[in-house]
Amino acid sequence: MEREIILDVVYDKVDFREKTWQIAEYENCTFNNCSFHEIALDQTIFLECSFVDCDWSSAGLVDTALRDCVFKQCKLQGLRFDDCSDFLFQINCQNCVLDWSSFASKKLSNCTFSDCQMKEVDFREAVFSKVRIVDCDFQGANFDRTDLSHADFRKAHNYNIDPNENLLKKTQFSSAGLEGLVRNLDIIID
Repeated sequence: MEREIILDVVYDKVDFREKTWQIAEYENCTFNNCSFHEIALDQTIFLECSFVDCDWSSAGLVDTALRDCVFKQCKLQGLRFDDCSDFLFQINCQNCVLDWSSFASKKLSNCTFSDCQMKEVDFREAVFSKVRIVDCDFQGANFDRTDLSHADFRKAHNYNIDPNENLLKKTQFSSAGLEGLVRNLDIIID
């Protein structure tokens, strides 16, 4: 499928629910205060794009490419990142809300999540290795058969990770966060 390539465009305060979404390849574009709420972004390519104060909640992401994209202060709730294209998938999320989203079976190596709320996010069977996490809330997040090798959880909180069900090779945790590793052991720590 031949796609139009859109380069270096800045979109300000666009509600794409009121404007027809164009499936294209967006390179080095900036989206400020835009709404993609419930928009089908299927088969769109975003390469080195920035999204600031955008609402992506419940957007469709089938075969959507997110390659080296930055999200700041965005609502990314209920998204199926696991439907995105795997090829060169890389995101950097800062101060975002990702509640109820899914990264099941997704390769997230080298992604960054900073000051994000990630409640009840599905990470089942994902490759979460070398992920950088700073001040993120993982309350109710599902880590099951997840590769957490070399991930840095030292500044994460409210996670519940069963060491028997996940790969934790050289994964970093703070001593204050150890409770999230032993919660399933039915022991009392005083």
